[in-house]
Amino acid sequence: MIVQADQPWQNVYELIEYAKQHPGQLKFGHTGIGSLPHIVGETFANDADINIGQVPFRGASESIAAVLGNHVQIAFTSSISAKEQIKSGTVRALAVSSEQRLTDPILARIPTFKEQGLDIIFNYRQGVAVRKGLSPEVKTKLAEGFKAIILDPEFKSNIDTLGVEVEYLGPKEVQDKWIDDNTKLTKLIKETGILDLIAEQKN
Repeated sequence: MIVQADQPWQNVYELIEYAKQHPGQLKFGHTGIGSLPHIVGETFANDADINIGQVPFRGASESIAAVLGNHVQIAFTSSISAKEQIKSGTVRALAVSSEQRLTDPILARIPTFKEQGLDIIFNYRQGVAVRKGLSPEVKTKLAEGFKAIILDPEFKSNIDTLGVEVEYLGPKEVQDKWIDDNTKLTKLIKETGILDLIAEQKN
């Protein structure tokens, strides 16, 4: 969650208080209706009990540019997308949606939503899928190969440089996590009205 560095809010509490005193005046940018940044933004507004408008953009760079131009006052985006602006001091990050603070030296000073009293925990997850019916032997070999790559020290060093954190999950763990996340997100998009926005967009 980022804001322009010139904005007065130093933390989530101050922004929430401002939003309550100026209902409907703040807008947040995100990367598209139904995207994870959109879900995080709507969840934040819902949990904080504030009224902030949502503005979809075609990507992270557009939403960050909108914050810099004060077209929106807040943007929800990935840490890697905003890292350079955070480093240069043109934007201020008020919170991250991970369970714990990020380990990257530039990003480690950003508190989590959880630290600030909001139970908002989301992470980007990337996975690898194969066609249904692949033999167990081949799936096991692929899983072991990906695990070896992810745990390789050189790979981890390169990923750390990008400010990205990697957690290896095996096939069963991925499946369980996928089901849990799907249940959570399905409930959220209904409660926050995102499902209605998606339906409107399709029409």
